[in-house]
Amino acid sequence: MNTPWRKHPSWYGGLFIDAFVHASAGLRLVLGSPKSVSATTSSQADYLPGVDTMVAQVQWLHDAMGVILVSYAAQKLKFELEVTGTKGTVTLQRSGSGYKLLVNNEDEQEFGLSGIEAEFLAFAQACRGKRRDSNTPLEALKDLEFVEACLQSGKDGGKTVYLT
Repeated sequence: MNTPWRKHPSWYGGLFIDAFVHASAGLRLVLGSPKSVSATTSSQADYLPGVDTMVAQVQWLHDAMGVILVSYAAQKLKFELEVTGTKGTVTLQRSGSGYKLLVNNEDEQEFGLSGIEAEFLAFAQACRGKRRDSNTPLEALKDLEFVEACLQSGKDGGKTVYLT
């Protein structure tokens, strides 16, 4: 995270928007669209201008609730998504060169990272009219709307922001 272009962002939200929009897309794919968010945000790293840390309470359209904790100021990367329901728990963890999926802490599956190369190939295919990606421009705007709602709530002292 300590790279020159992140130290001097030319857009509102800087690094936080740039990084968290990807997590937002993943959450939307797993949990659906968020309905509301109440967030506390802060800046913890001197080398990152603007918001780099957030704790948020989120409610999704189907009334599931959850908590998001994210910090781009941390020294060590840790990624974990845990969904708990009436039939058990599913956990997705970053592990080495991929992800590990656990169902009720037992059935383990490993998945590799697709990497930036796969993103460029998908973009090239979309330019040729052979769309392969799973995120439409409208869905990408929904992801950005959620990130901006998180930032707005943090700026407003945790006031709940409702998404359209």
